[in-house]
Amino acid sequence: APQNMWATIKNIKPRRTALFLYDFSNQRLMGLYQASEPPAFNAVPEAWASRRVASASKALSPYPSQVQFRTVQVLPNLNVHEYNRAIGQNTKLKHSIVLSHSQVKAIVAAMQAKK
Repeated sequence: APQNMWATIKNIKPRRTALFLYDFSNQRLMGLYQASEPPAFNAVPEAWASRRVASASKALSPYPSQVQFRTVQVLPNLNVHEYNRAIGQNTKLKHSIVLSHSQVKAIVAAMQAKK
């Protein structure tokens, strides 16, 4: 996640917090994952880096708020419309990356229904 999300990311609890990955390019939500280690800031400084910073010899990650994770269950992806329907959101406005327990359950149910 970007640096401005660190205050939220650092609260992820290993083996307790459900995680989903959102592919912005394809507008797909993937899951189900779980943190395997506590979050770290810039644990892999070059992760997802595509450009070099003038003062650095290596490319720096645009996503320094990082969490190692493991796959809990491979489920079908949800597109943005399926995701919004699952969480009861009927708008294209940005939403929080923090989901309630009921939203997580609804997303998992929507993914399982696609099997």
